[in-house]
Amino acid sequence: MNLKIDLLNPITQSITVIEDRETAEVGAVEGKGWSFINVYSLIELRNIYLAMVKSGFDGDLSKFSDYCDTNLPYERKPWSYRKVEEYINALRNFKILSKDNHLIQGIFKDQDIQNELSTEDKAVLKKIYYSYFRFKEIHTWFTNISASDRKQEVINFSEVRLREKSEELYSFSRSKRFTDSFFVDKEDLFKIYILDDSSTLNRRMMRFWHVYVTWGRLLGVLEKVNIDPLNTGGIQTAISCSYHIEKDVVKCDLVKYVKSKFGNRKTFIPEIVFKFAMENRISIRLAKEFILEQYQKNRDKFSIDNTSEIFIEVARIDKEDNLLYPLYRGSYISHLTLLQ
Repeated sequence: MNLKIDLLNPITQSITVIEDRETAEVGAVEGKGWSFINVYSLIELRNIYLAMVKSGFDGDLSKFSDYCDTNLPYERKPWSYRKVEEYINALRNFKILSKDNHLIQGIFKDQDIQNELSTEDKAVLKKIYYSYFRFKEIHTWFTNISASDRKQEVINFSEVRLREKSEELYSFSRSKRFTDSFFVDKEDLFKIYILDDSSTLNRRMMRFWHVYVTWGRLLGVLEKVNIDPLNTGGIQTAISCSYHIEKDVVKCDLVKYVKSKFGNRKTFIPEIVFKFAMENRISIRLAKEFILEQYQKNRDKFSIDNTSEIFIEVARIDKEDNLLYPLYRGSYISHLTLLQ
């Protein structure tokens, strides 16, 4: 794989972001404003809802913030007035909490707040992920990032269309701060789609991209992987690939697959992992597990080479991104060779 990326003189097209004043047209709360959410923890979102039910939330944020600080566990940062406000804003955007503080009952089942997310919890959150218009807005980047009428794309969005039409979306940062650049052509780059940081709206969308990715990965419906191990033309910025996951099982003859895609030769395993995961729309984790499983069952057909972590440039790879190198018996695997 060789991505030819010209960062000095790229052909660019701006991504149109829907203005808050236009959001009612795509199903948002009318007159709400501030439609971006800054909520990364799905467990905390569920727990805030359960706490609102239990405490009889009446709109008094100061009182409720104190209640959360005393009664709710947290994942990274302790509960504060501002943090609670972010979660309340999200629930209003999701139409779970009304302007007059009416809370829709029964969204999440009553349960111990120490529990991990249940299958039922994830089903609720997936419904939000596929229905809230800001999430849908980015979903449409995967189906038609070049669209001139983004509102119409959001109006026409459906999960079925996402499954049938979505492409992989490559992303990187030109500003060195937030992800602001995207492209879809993995072999012959012809255009980079950008979020211009001169716009406050675009800067908010840059931040929201990380929220979008975090939700998708936690729900198991989106994969994002750093493709630095693949040849990206020697550019000095990390490139990631994101795509929507469609399967959680895979059946394939790996020997036939490697022969058909790479020939009878020694092959760089990250290339196999990436291509196999992309073509089957499975997670990187599942692709690596499948390859290792096939190797263990067919040692007479494969040989593998180990490599050191030193050569993987782990420092350049975000800790939240999946490595393309499988880990086998404490060592990373770099190459696979067909013996037949």
